[in-house]
Formats: sequence, C-alpha cells, structure tokens
Amino acid sequence: ALVAALALAYVAFGAVTSASYALLMDLTDPELGGTQFSAYMGAVNLCYVWSAWTAGQLAGRFDYGPAFLAMAGVSLAALALLPALGRIRHAPGRG
Repeated sequence: ALVAALALAYVAFGAVTSASYALLMDLTDPELGGTQFSAYMGAVNLCYVWSAWTAGQLAGRFDYGPAFLAMAGVSLAALALLPALGRIRHAPGRG
C-alpha cells in the first residue's frame, strides 16, 4: 500500500511539474524563448530552495504539522496571483 501511495504521489508531482512548465512556456515571449524560460526555471529553483529552507526552519521551531500548514497557506495565497498573470498575458500590445 505504501509503494502504491508513493507511486501515486510521484505521478501527481509529475503532473504538477508538467503543468507548471507548460504555463511558463505559454508565458514566454517567442522572441526571447530560451532566455526567458531559463529565467523562469531559475526562479522556480529559487522557490524550491526558499521553501525547503523555510519549511526546515519552521519544522525545527514548531514541528512538522504547523510547518506544512504554513507553507500550504503561502501556496494558497499565491493562487490569488494567477488571475493577474492572465490579465498581463492578454493586455493590449501583448501578442
């Protein structure tokens, strides 16, 4: 059962990763594709580093449950930014 749960978790993680890469590719200006996408991926990697460090700090101070809840709260708050990305993408003057 544990192996099946881990396999399902990794399939879900792969789907989220693929979806985020597709979103970033869609936001990339075709004339700056490689450079802009590399910058996006660098920012994603910085988010991984920041979140791992922050979760470690929180878990050390408050235990794992509160640390996971705090990081999930930050992620949920970031969802509020998605509509703004759509407005930027479809703003006048943007292909």
